[in-house]
Amino acid sequence: MQQKKIINIIEHGYYSKPIVNYILSTTNNNTIRFFLLHLKYLWNNDIEKAYEYAEKVNNLTDKKILRELARLNKIEILILKNDIDNAKKEYTIIKKNLKNLPQYGRRIIVPGLKLLASNFNENKYVIRKWSKKYEKNYAEKCVIKYSEARKYANLGDKIKASRLFLDGYRYAKKFPHPTMMYIGLNNSAWQIKDMNIKKATYIVKQLEYIMGYYFEDLYNIINGFDTSLKIENINNSIDIIDTINIITLLNIKNKILNHSKINKIKKQYNYSKIKKQYLEYNYDILLKSFFNKNYKEITYELFATYSSLIKKPKFNLINAIYLVQNNKKNEITELFKKNIIFLKNLLDPHPFYKARKFLIFQLLKNGRNINELISIYSKLSLKEKIILDIFLRNHIRYDIKWEINPKCNNNLLIQFSKRYNFGKKRSIFAYFYFDEEYRDLLNNILKKFPLQ
Repeated sequence: MQQKKIINIIEHGYYSKPIVNYILSTTNNNTIRFFLLHLKYLWNNDIEKAYEYAEKVNNLTDKKILRELARLNKIEILILKNDIDNAKKEYTIIKKNLKNLPQYGRRIIVPGLKLLASNFNENKYVIRKWSKKYEKNYAEKCVIKYSEARKYANLGDKIKASRLFLDGYRYAKKFPHPTMMYIGLNNSAWQIKDMNIKKATYIVKQLEYIMGYYFEDLYNIINGFDTSLKIENINNSIDIIDTINIITLLNIKNKILNHSKINKIKKQYNYSKIKKQYLEYNYDILLKSFFNKNYKEITYELFATYSSLIKKPKFNLINAIYLVQNNKKNEITELFKKNIIFLKNLLDPHPFYKARKFLIFQLLKNGRNINELISIYSKLSLKEKIILDIFLRNHIRYDIKWEINPKCNNNLLIQFSKRYNFGKKRSIFAYFYFDEEYRDLLNNILKKFPLQ
């Protein structure tokens, strides 16, 4: 595979994971394999393994750009380890090697060098001679805005810093690069929260939406939720209950926070007191509006909400749809009120869940045999539902123009995509988001659908 295509793919950062997994399943080139494995370890926060594979890439010389990109990441790892001397040596090497790289390689390396320059008491403009051609590149513009924002933040001009972080976010959105989008919104909201809570609230809702749209794991977005909690606390918003619940439930998988830390968060933000308001909220007016929708809209709303929640409600989805279909408004209302978190996010969703619901709505919009899909989904185990939820969301989440035309001989996957009209290419990328172990589990789930 051409280095240029790989560069264009990985420029999206962690967002390129499905394509990275796909390439790993098809390539025999060791340099490419080692480099992509290096990236995966880096994304999973396993810096020891990431460093090991960066060294393997550096020891091979057939792909110069990948070697220097691995070196760039090595520098960051060495800085994390406080090994500044070796980091400086690698930094000097990469600057020296820049002139031997093609322009498309420099395009992705130069922004990284600019961010690293301050660690070695160098002004970012020492590498400006390489960067003039790339300042029209969205990545470069984003990095420049973030660098300027940090400068103003250090000077105490939080309003200017917030605006610059927001400008950088808008450039990152055009890639798209979800991690850089997240960084921009998170920092923008944080800087402005004590001076303009209305603006901070608007920004943090965008942040929560981005986290729900692009991310499944807590370790990538834990600081964003900290910003959310601070701003929701200032606003006395009942959304703080959903935010704390999302953190708690995502933490079950990633185990970033121990039990005492979760309890400390709940105590700090008056969880018990606000939860009482949350449970007593009157949703009757919103329910009337909900029941005015047609059967198809209501079915999709129920499925989108059910599949978006991390913790599933205590009722059978098909039974709920049956009650709606037969106009049992009193019974369905009672059922919902016994599952208040479901009801709240059905009618007035937290931005994190609103984004997840949107992904499902977009997928179902042009789908076929959706009632059958929902019926079979409702019979799956909890673990199977969670895997399928992610798989379905991924169809829209990764639906951008990638520089690769994937081929797949997995007949289960292709038949599933055809039966429900989800799009072959979208299904392949949604599938390769998962590592091999989970792809095997997904295959077993797909066998439960009538794909002949």
